[in-house]
This record gives sequence, C-alpha cells and structure tokens, in this order.
Amino acid sequence: MRSLGLSALLIAVCLALVAPTPSAAQGIRAQIRGKVKDQQGEPLKDVAIEFHYKGEKQGRVTKFKAKTDKHGGYVRVGLITGPYEVTYFKEGYKIYSAATYLSGGAGLDELPDVILEKLPDTSLTTLMSQTPAADIEAARKREQETAELRGVLDKAAAAVEAKDWATAESLLQEILKKAPDQPLVWANLGTVAREKGDLPAAEKAYRRVVELDPTDAGSYIELAVIIDAQGRSEDAFQVLQEVAPRFETDRSFQGALGAIAVNADHGAEAEAAFERVEAVDPSNAEVQFQLGRLALNRNDTKEAIAHLEKCVALAPDSARGTLAKDLLSALK
Repeated sequence: MRSLGLSALLIAVCLALVAPTPSAAQGIRAQIRGKVKDQQGEPLKDVAIEFHYKGEKQGRVTKFKAKTDKHGGYVRVGLITGPYEVTYFKEGYKIYSAATYLSGGAGLDELPDVILEKLPDTSLTTLMSQTPAADIEAARKREQETAELRGVLDKAAAAVEAKDWATAESLLQEILKKAPDQPLVWANLGTVAREKGDLPAAEKAYRRVVELDPTDAGSYIELAVIIDAQGRSEDAFQVLQEVAPRFETDRSFQGALGAIAVNADHGAEAEAAFERVEAVDPSNAEVQFQLGRLALNRNDTKEAIAHLEKCVALAPDSARGTLAKDLLSALK
C-alpha cells in the first residue's frame, strides 16, 4: 500500500515546481536489454525485473517490469529517460539491485550482465529435518502472523482508497500494535489524519516516518507542509533546512524548501534553493518566476528582468507567464 502522495496543501505551495523535465516532456524513449545468469554462468529464466524510476515524480507511473526468457535475456522499451534503481527477483536467489541512468537514443542500451547468488535451502521441509520442533513451531507462528498483518494492510489500503478514514485508521492502529516500526503504516496514518483535518496528529505521524526512514525526501516535504499549514513556517523551514544537504539534487525537495523559506521570510535560503532547482531544471518557468520575484525583493532589477523574461519565454500563456509579463511591463 502506498501513501496517498502530496496533500492539497503541498500542491498549493509548490505544484508548479514539479513541471516535467525536458527529457520527460519529449516522451518516453529509453530502450534497454540485458541478461541474467547464475554463479555458474548459466542463463536464468523467469527472473522478475523491476525498473524503479528515481527522477522527479510527476503523477506518472514510476515502476516498470520485465522478465527474462529461457536464454536469461530481457528487453524493455518505452522507459522514461533518467535515473533508475533496477531490482532482480527470483525465488531461491538473493535479490540484486543496481542504480543506472537510461539516456535513450537510437538502438538498445546494453546493461551489464547480472549474476544472481543462490540462497541456501530454507524451505520448511528442510528446516523441519534440521530444526528442533519448538523452533519450527515459532517459525510457523511468525509466518502466520505476517500473513495476517498483510491481510489487515490490504484492507487498510482499500479503506484509504475508498476514503473511509475511520476504518483505515482503525486497521492501521491494529497493525502498529504488532509492528510499531513500519514507516509505510505511519505515513498512511499521517495521510488519514491530514485528510480528517487533524494536523497535529498528521505531524506526529510524519515525524515518526522520517525518524524510521530518513532517506525519504517526500516524507520530509509532507512533514514541512503540515507544520507550515499550522502557522509555524519557521519550524517547517528548519525541518527542511536541517536535511537539505542530503537532498541537494532532489528538485521536489529543493522546490519545497524554496517555497517554505519564502513563507518563513528567509529570502537568501529560498533563492539558494530555487537556484539548485534551476541547476537541474533550467526550463522550469515557476522557478524563473520565483527567482525573478526574489531578485526584486533585493532591488536587483536587472536580474529580476532576466528571470522574468525567461519565465515568459518558457510559459507565455500560463498564470505565472501572464504575471511575469505584468511585472516586466511595470519594470520597463
């Protein structure tokens, strides 16, 4: 079950900061192929492969799948260009993941051969022949509990999708009693609380999420937006500023940091954040507008005009483009 994504509050703060990158705007065009083998060099059939797009999420599908044929080979076309984490799964073998960047272009990109390491035999039959009866019973009990929790999680997911917040919250709390350290469960509790209008509870849940998984930029953004919505812009800014170096090239994070910094009256930090967005996405009209507005705030008319003109050139008919035209008319 996935968390419900960025709230309406976040969309209001920085939706325009997640416009498509130039490569995404040009369409899906990456084509790749590769091969998976075992440690003896033999091809592995029916290996499930997942391509998880790690670039900026813009509402599109970010996971793509493939499977190896009897020769251990696979081909996947129609992928968004950009950074990926590629994961290989096959029962009885260790899971293997690798980062790669798909640049697209003519022909098929060749990925390096992947070698999967076979796991030792841990089937229940084998365990029963080697393990004391008490340990076998404990393993069975853990397996049963896991299956039961998975069933509850599926029901909670359905309740979230149906916006049945009371049922979703009850089911998620039930899971936490037995598995209190699952960031996904806490994130969904935060989503439910936010949708119910209980922002303090949503904040508490998302603070737990980032504590359990400090690598999730999206959860930091959610937390900051929830805090900002409670009138504590300075606190929200500090949450993002503290971890900003960790997500220096994450466009969504830096865009949110810039927006929150503006709300908290930290003009220099806001400008620095928007400049980091500009470095990875120079064709973002919203960023050009924000940089132009910040330049005006510090009385640098020349730089303001330059950014506003870029905004108009990139999105002449957008709301920001229209406002940039009005500002340019006044400045000139």
